[in-house]
Amino acid sequence: MGASGWEYFVPYQADVGKAFAELQRQVLADGDYYQGEKYDSLAELVAAKQQEEFWEEGTHSILDMHRVNHAFAADETGQIRELSPVEVDALLGSETPTRADFEQVDEPCADFDSWQGRYTVLYQDGQPHELVFWGYSGD
Repeated sequence: MGASGWEYFVPYQADVGKAFAELQRQVLADGDYYQGEKYDSLAELVAAKQQEEFWEEGTHSILDMHRVNHAFAADETGQIRELSPVEVDALLGSETPTRADFEQVDEPCADFDSWQGRYTVLYQDGQPHELVFWGYSGD
């Protein structure tokens, strides 16, 4: 099947970890992922990630990620890392990018490997408006 790119927009909240967890619960509840296996709960999914077989296919969604990390953390499998201010400006052309700025990027996953992701804040009228999570996973 090959890996898949994915992206999600959620309303802004300062607690990115909470936004990430809520988004994962919503994606799981909606069944909005590749369902080689169906998971009934995040706990079941977490347990599946402990098995090598999970990483042979994954869900091709944010469910393949297990945590968010700060901008200067080393990239790791299953991690969504915040873009640094320099990366935000380089990728989106602004220190306060909008959703339109993000949607104009041809390949937002070009700077990282499969089984990883990124997030940043998107603005509207100069104020934080949304969080965008995106990545590349599955096999």
